[in-house]
Amino acid sequence: MSIHSLDKIFKPESMAIIGASEKEGSIGFSLVKNVGEAGYQRKIFPVNPRHKFIQGLPAYSSIRKIGEPVDLAVVAVPIAKTPSVVKECVKAGVGGVIIISAGGKEIGAKGKQFEAQIKKEAAK
Repeated sequence: MSIHSLDKIFKPESMAIIGASEKEGSIGFSLVKNVGEAGYQRKIFPVNPRHKFIQGLPAYSSIRKIGEPVDLAVVAVPIAKTPSVVKECVKAGVGGVIIISAGGKEIGAKGKQFEAQIKKEAAK
């Protein structure tokens, strides 16, 4: 991996927040709020199939519905859904993914399976 490809993670021109939420106190709510309050001046795409708008921003039902390039996806969904979300990110051509989720290898064999599935999808 070159330094240039790390720019998609450390200097993204666009960011999808998968698991974005209107529910105060949730991780998805805090991510959208904090990114906005931190002064991020580029495109933010909240992704949640249950909302048309999240915190005043147009929301998308999936990463593939955005219709334009996404450099970084921040994924805040339950670990069981993460492998399919990463698969969608790969199909959409997302440059980098950050996963915020508990329940990986720290919970044992089932968590290790989720992590292996995530790695398999990301390798594609």
